[in-house]
Amino acid sequence: AAVAEMFRILADADPSLAQIPHSPYTFLEALRLKGTREQQRFFYGVVAAGGLFANAQAERGPNPIDVDETTLTATSPGDFVLTGRKFYCTGALFADWVIVRASLADGSGAAPTSSTPKVLAFIPRDAHGLQIVDDWDGMGQRTTASGTVTLDGVRVPTEQVVPFSPIFTEPTVYGAHAQLLHAAIDVGIAT
Repeated sequence: AAVAEMFRILADADPSLAQIPHSPYTFLEALRLKGTREQQRFFYGVVAAGGLFANAQAERGPNPIDVDETTLTATSPGDFVLTGRKFYCTGALFADWVIVRASLADGSGAAPTSSTPKVLAFIPRDAHGLQIVDDWDGMGQRTTASGTVTLDGVRVPTEQVVPFSPIFTEPTVYGAHAQLLHAAIDVGIAT
């Protein structure tokens, strides 16, 4: 309740500022639930030192929301390649790390489905093959920096990959918490 109230107060003053901590709160929770101790130590440290996270989750197209055409494919032990395109990537233009939701490819070339396992890939802003385009034309918030993210053969080491689908195989407040913070931002905008 205290965190939601903080988001509401910030959004009342400036909703763009309230949007900034949303991704760190959300993805640090994913790390708490499914990250390794080493991943938690590293990425909690990134945020504690002032590093900014942004999301890259939404996709355009004919697929339902639970199907990501963006794929993470194993190339060798401990190494993956990320390919795809994400839209409405809030904060991406100013982020130090872009957190990409992707389908884990099985190497068969089969198209992802709703049952394809998902992962979160933590990608540094300067990764080769990552492009962030300033093409968002938002309304109601001055600067959400929600550009399009294109991933063209981005190399991702295992230590930057966190299982995402398993978060939802047991009761958690992960999704509800993220939505509560969004709702707090909306309430702040409305007041």
